[in-house]
Amino acid sequence: MHILHLQTRLAETIAWCSLQNLLSDPPKTEEFRHRQQLERQGRALYRRAELLEKRNSLQSWLLDHLHLGPRENPEELRRQGLELMRAGDVTPILPLNNQLRTLELRPRPFTWPQTDRTEIAEELAEKRAAFLRQRDAYPQSISSDLAAGRLLAYEPDENVTDGASRHQSKGYFDGDDAPPWDTWVCYVDRSLISWVPPALLNLVQEGVAVNCVDCIHWIDEGFLDKLHPASSRAGM
Repeated sequence: MHILHLQTRLAETIAWCSLQNLLSDPPKTEEFRHRQQLERQGRALYRRAELLEKRNSLQSWLLDHLHLGPRENPEELRRQGLELMRAGDVTPILPLNNQLRTLELRPRPFTWPQTDRTEIAEELAEKRAAFLRQRDAYPQSISSDLAAGRLLAYEPDENVTDGASRHQSKGYFDGDDAPPWDTWVCYVDRSLISWVPPALLNLVQEGVAVNCVDCIHWIDEGFLDKLHPASSRAGM
């Protein structure tokens, strides 16, 4: 893959994302607040169950403070707590779950072992380019200009699927820490390169900050210009 091809993919990505209506600070819905409350109640019950099981090792003053009832059943409290936490899971309704994830561009599974990730990224890019041409929105010029956005690298082999980045970014990242596929530029050097629109930089930074294995991280503006044709050899 030549550097000009990568610059072309970047220009197409920016052009496509610029057509989308983006939410950068989505408000919490009533459903979201309700689920958060259920989750907090569930955690409280689960913690209470743990304390009941440890009551024999707790100081008497702490028992009095916690008002642990003699007939409370730890197993039942734990069951109730888990049910409430499941009911309070906000993951399915995170406000950015579907943003920049155009269904017509949905790629094949990307994180599976032995997957040809370069091919998957190229398939998506070809579909996106075709849609841009259909809309008469294909970029007129090709360059490494980032249009006030930033480039992000995602290393799929390093993710831990703990959900932290997804929750902190309100759904910008998915459960595998992958950025939304509308933003994908290319796959190179074992990393998926994506472009983050300027309106979402702060939100994405919050997701990057809580990623415990650094599988998502910012890269410098001159990244594409530094690539050489040999960089796209198999195994990257």
